[in-house]
Amino acid sequence: MKEKMQQNGKIFLVRTNNGIIVISKNRPKLKNILKNANVIPGTYMSELVERIYAYFIDTSIDLRAEYLKFYKEEYTNILSFLYHKYAIDEIYLSEISKLVKSHNCLLLLKSFRWGRDYQIDTLWEDTENGRKVILKTLNAELIGEDDEN
Repeated sequence: MKEKMQQNGKIFLVRTNNGIIVISKNRPKLKNILKNANVIPGTYMSELVERIYAYFIDTSIDLRAEYLKFYKEEYTNILSFLYHKYAIDEIYLSEISKLVKSHNCLLLLKSFRWGRDYQIDTLWEDTENGRKVILKTLNAELIGEDDEN
């Protein structure tokens, strides 16, 4: 999976019990996401792509930075930090650990508890095609168990 991450700036989303973990080799740039989405600037679709980007990338918590800045002494590793601080279930941690072998990858949490966008939530939760649009827009792949919680 590490090789997958390096190709085409692939982003992986791992749905957990309290949010979506975004894993990427580095922080995607909005201009690249807009270019890959092939949308015309100033249109409704370009605004939607910008909101998808903001929702999953800009407004997410940088878990690695938080761990290194505040919790490195308290927890033995980032997986322990995710388990104890954010109550990320072990089933999701195993998927995350497969993807974060490299210490240099970006690890973000889009929490289900704050920073919600009703339209993006609806796309993600209520429509199969909506989820596909989000994944395609971000050049992302959904990894792991995808329950209906």
